[in-house]
Amino acid sequence: MRRRTLAAAAGAVAVLVAGLAVTGLPGGGAKADDSGGPRLGSAEITRRTLVEQQDLDGTLGHGDAVPLVNRTNGTLTWMATPGSTVDRGQPLYEVDGRKIRLLFGDRPAWRTLGPDTKGVDVKQLKQNLVALGYGTAAVLGTGEAWTAATTDAVRRWQKDAGLDQDGVVDLGEIVFQPGAVIISSQSGHIGEDARPGGSVLTATPAAAVVTVGLDASKRDLIAAGDTVDIELPGGKRIPGTVASVGTSASDGGSGGGGGGGNAKVQVTITPGGPAEGLDGSPVDVYFTRRKAENVLTVPVGALLALAEGGYGVELADTHRLVAVETGLFADGMVEVRGNGLQPGTKVVVPA
Repeated sequence: MRRRTLAAAAGAVAVLVAGLAVTGLPGGGAKADDSGGPRLGSAEITRRTLVEQQDLDGTLGHGDAVPLVNRTNGTLTWMATPGSTVDRGQPLYEVDGRKIRLLFGDRPAWRTLGPDTKGVDVKQLKQNLVALGYGTAAVLGTGEAWTAATTDAVRRWQKDAGLDQDGVVDLGEIVFQPGAVIISSQSGHIGEDARPGGSVLTATPAAAVVTVGLDASKRDLIAAGDTVDIELPGGKRIPGTVASVGTSASDGGSGGGGGGGNAKVQVTITPGGPAEGLDGSPVDVYFTRRKAENVLTVPVGALLALAEGGYGVELADTHRLVAVETGLFADGMVEVRGNGLQPGTKVVVPA
């Protein structure tokens, strides 16, 4: 995997200008002596946003497998096959011939839902009924209370699902997961008792995620909700959003009891573009460390080391040297501040 750090770019600047020291700038500037020097060209000063990024190694996958727990009594009569994808409203397994279906939600099913119930689980049930076409948000409402409209929508769903149309969702009739899942393995066996609390299947999220092992010392540089760039195999870049940053560190070393590895926290990132068919592929993840917005910039090669310290640039039209303060280095450009500098002014650069 490639390692690109802006520290290397800054080091290149030092090498580039080490042999180009020029004399001071009396009266705000002096003409540079380029006799016998290299061939020179020019570049315009531009105003832009510079972004300093750090490249870290990531892996594309589907997260950890989790058990799908049965909550009803009976005989296990069918299970989804390993490798299959189960989406909202589709069956995961059967108990006594009744299909147990997947619905989306972060709160697990833990009670019977019906009239006089209220809570986050009721709210996410209504969201699923709307997503599946059994009602609208305007009719069902977006709150946590069960209503008569909720009962009617549940009955319509139960009719299509082949369940008793009693308008009540019994514990065990549905399984809540945050999204679609890919079945990893069957932990139950067809024909056995499906006891409440027992694992029937294991599954991973169907949505792709990127995981990064971040040095624990850099944990404060990244937070959930931050945006990143993900470079896929082949060079294509897609956006990503940090979903979570681990709170506990693990040894990032390669084994052994010497403790030589760096402590790492796991960062989970949600890709914002297509990344199918790349399970287990290594990717580059670019985190933004610093940003300088709407600043004057010149190519790094325009910088000249001054004898009294610091840097300057040579104006292409007058060959006058102007001392500059440098800021952020990124993408071969550097932020500069100096008297009289403005967008469009041309500075000397190596040809």
